[in-house]
Amino acid sequence: MRQIKQKTAIIIGSGRFGANIAGALSDQSYHVTVIDKDSAAFRKLPESFGGYQMTGNGADIDVLRSAGIEHVKTMVISTDQDNVNCLIAEIASRVFHVPNIYVRLDDPAKEHLLEGFDVHAIYPFKLSVNEFEKLSALTVKEEINV
Repeated sequence: MRQIKQKTAIIIGSGRFGANIAGALSDQSYHVTVIDKDSAAFRKLPESFGGYQMTGNGADIDVLRSAGIEHVKTMVISTDQDNVNCLIAEIASRVFHVPNIYVRLDDPAKEHLLEGFDVHAIYPFKLSVNEFEKLSALTVKEEINV
């Protein structure tokens, strides 16, 4: 039987985003399980990753149960398909009552699919734009001070 830890997480999708989140959580002493339908995707996990890897469909309830979703505190859903991500988030929220759910979305118009659920949307495009704005503001500020 799987040991239940205070800091537990499941990451669905081991692309660049999911793999890096998995590595960061693992480095913070989370008990992390990464699920991806393509076992080759796990090569993107950082060398420091100390969690589990499961090959399977993250929308499959049996796969989620095998990953220990009944006891997980945090879930990050980061496949490359917004509709799939929203479906998995709904399953995690409605069926398993996961307390902290984060969903990667590329299309902000899909956010309405998450209404009524305690789910946080992450938009990599917006994060990149926000980071650029911060960096470019610093550059402009530095140029003014020169």
